[in-house]
Amino acid sequence: MNLEKDKWYQKSAVIIVLLVIFFPIGLYLMWKYANWDNKIKWGVTGLLSLLLIANRFSEGSKPQAAATTSVAQSQTISPSPTPSPTPSAIAFEFDIPSLIGKNLDGVIAVLGKPDKNAQPTPTQIQLGGVKDWDEQFTVNGHSLLVNYTIADRSIINFFLETDDPSGKTTDTKRLLALGNLKEKDPKYKVEFVKTFGDSNSFTGVKVTPN
Repeated sequence: MNLEKDKWYQKSAVIIVLLVIFFPIGLYLMWKYANWDNKIKWGVTGLLSLLLIANRFSEGSKPQAAATTSVAQSQTISPSPTPSPTPSAIAFEFDIPSLIGKNLDGVIAVLGKPDKNAQPTPTQIQLGGVKDWDEQFTVNGHSLLVNYTIADRSIINFFLETDDPSGKTTDTKRLLALGNLKEKDPKYKVEFVKTFGDSNSFTGVKVTPN
């Protein structure tokens, strides 16, 4: 009796199991100890080789497949729409409501010295009968004309010019925004001054304290 063939790893059942769960050892044991026909051994070897090659190709294609899937998802999933930027509000150049109730000195304290500061002469006041005067204030290229009473320097009205290079505009909302104004405010009255010869446009807005 050949004792070597009685060892457990030489048995056909064990070799078959090892071929399934760990084929390199199973393949070695098959060729060394299995009393099988060579055609069967070559067939098992070829089949296992094909399975090994197929498994290698399958593992190699997984990253590419993952990348393809990722690209496909990025192409099919629509990005969230970006909200359209809302137009920024027009920053006022003159806070005219805050000047309501002040006299000329109070306006100067807020806006600084007027552009020319040319005061009426005594002759203009006494002989010419001049009772009111205008002072102009300019901030960032925007002009505000302040009409006041000479006697007590109280404010009669404000005139805010359009900032349109043409000197006229149809955009009344911008005129109001430049002066931080509202059309219906109990503190003052708003009047859009029409352009001479063009009743559809305005040179600015006049503000009269109530």
